Amino acid sequence: MTTTPSTAPRRSAERCYSPPAPASRTSAPAHRGRRPFVDTADVLLVVEITTADTAVTDRITRPVLYAEAGIGHLWRLDLEPAPHLRVGALEGGAYATVARVPAGRSARIPAPLAVQLAPAGLAAPPAR
Repeated sequence: MTTTPSTAPRRSAERCYSPPAPASRTSAPAHRGRRPFVDTADVLLVVEITTADTAVTDRITRPVLYAEAGIGHLWRLDLEPAPHLRVGALEGGAYATVARVPAGRSARIPAPLAVQLAPAGLAAPPAR
């Protein structure tokens, strides 16, 4: 999830901001006419895309907020120096790294979504 400071996750164990086009959706109902928030109990996974501008927030601040909210999985795609993925699972109130996928490699991530990922492909510009 890429957000701006005005849309950063709120410190709440009950509600979480969901951007208009999230990477994955739950079956939570749409929130028409309001900012799109979902109950954190409906959030299985948060994906952060980290750049030099968002590194501190994405690596330090947000994981604490997500863990406090009880969100079970956090994936972080770091774009620099080369795209690499860190897969975390909530254990004992903090995210434990369960997989690291370096640039140029591909890995099968089993939970919470069984998917094969290559970080470089996630960071590639869209085909025209």
